[in-house]
Order: sequence, then C-alpha cells, then structure tokens
Amino acid sequence: MIENAWVRLQFEQAEGAPLALVPKSAESKYDGFITVVNGGVEIVGAAFTMPASERQAMPKWFIQVIDGDLAMWHCRVQGALNGAAAATKV
Repeated sequence: MIENAWVRLQFEQAEGAPLALVPKSAESKYDGFITVVNGGVEIVGAAFTMPASERQAMPKWFIQVIDGDLAMWHCRVQGALNGAAAATKV
C-alpha cells in the first residue's frame, strides 16, 4: 500500500531466471495487489504472473489507484487463459 507518497519501483534483470511477482491471497483491508491512495507509483521492468489455479483467492484488483497516478514501463502482466481469451486486467 502506497499512501501520500510517490514511489518508483525499478527491476533490472540479473543472471538466471527472471523475477516474477505473483500475488498471494492474504487478509487485507485493501482490495488490490498494489494499492495507491493519494500518491503515485511508477513501475519499470517488472514481470507479474497471475496464478492459473482457480482455488487460490486473488485480490479484487491487480492495481488499485484512488486519487493517484500509475505509470508502467517495459512491464509484463501474464495471466491464465480463460476459455479462448486471456483473463488479464491492468
């Protein structure tokens, strides 16, 4: 949760497999995997993967921004296929 601040998250690939950020179910008063309130976040070079398991509870929102700013550069968001179409929200 980012509140009343502006944050830049920059990821740089090192040797080996790329880092993939995966949301996990957890109790929280916020509805998003990443939540921004009265602030901003700039995400550079990140890879996000949504689990294919229907049994795992996911956050209501991938990224939730309330009265704030979001910028994503050179990022990848990968989700499971749902029928014939991909089920990825950004």
